[in-house]
Amino acid sequence: MEVYEECVPQNSECIVNNFNSIGDTFSKLEQYDEALDAYEQALLIQKKHYPESYIDIASSLIDIGHTKYNQMKLDDAVDYYSQAVVLLKEFDSTNHLQIATIFYWIGTTLNEQGSFDRAIEYLEQCLKIREASLSPGESDIMLVLSCLSETHQAHNQYQLALAYEMKLFLIREKNLSPNHQNIAQSLSNIGKCYEHLNQFKTALEYYKRALVIYVQHPLSSIEQGTMEDNIDRLLTTLNNFEIQ
Repeated sequence: MEVYEECVPQNSECIVNNFNSIGDTFSKLEQYDEALDAYEQALLIQKKHYPESYIDIASSLIDIGHTKYNQMKLDDAVDYYSQAVVLLKEFDSTNHLQIATIFYWIGTTLNEQGSFDRAIEYLEQCLKIREASLSPGESDIMLVLSCLSETHQAHNQYQLALAYEMKLFLIREKNLSPNHQNIAQSLSNIGKCYEHLNQFKTALEYYKRALVIYVQHPLSSIEQGTMEDNIDRLLTTLNNFEIQ
């Protein structure tokens, strides 16, 4: 790199690209301190010599945000992601999907910090943009639906989680084969939500439907066992209610 810098002007885009490549390499090796140094060098040159290259600067901010996230410096990660959003909204506002993706990263990072309400806000913004820009069966939509459900479940908001699980299930049902394992996963998650809402008979039906699919997949023995345990537990619960 030192020899390269002697041969190429300090403000050359080649130097920026080289720093970014070095950062990418260190990131893959999980050497995040070194990666961060390279990305910061790239950003420094961009801001000094190419201040109007807003999209490239946003990309560098995202790279630094990812690196901060991997270092578990979550406040810093959110800050860099947010800076990137500001630039994209002002100078690349039609790039809705990139903005949505950054909202997703901010949401998941905030969730890890325990900032539940703010996390939900960003994830819902991500979902809104993706639903407006993509076809319903796109994996990016299903990903954020699943994340929203998991986030609500983690905070015992099972009624809200159920709404997202149902939406995800309908998409999967429309786009996947009836015995696909992801269908079983949705049925299982819906059953879990109903169980926590004390709607045991409904939960039982969903667990049974999930089990029917899991038994068709030999590699899903763990999931099959879980469904059998869930069914046995609910049958016992319902029998106890009848005895009372």
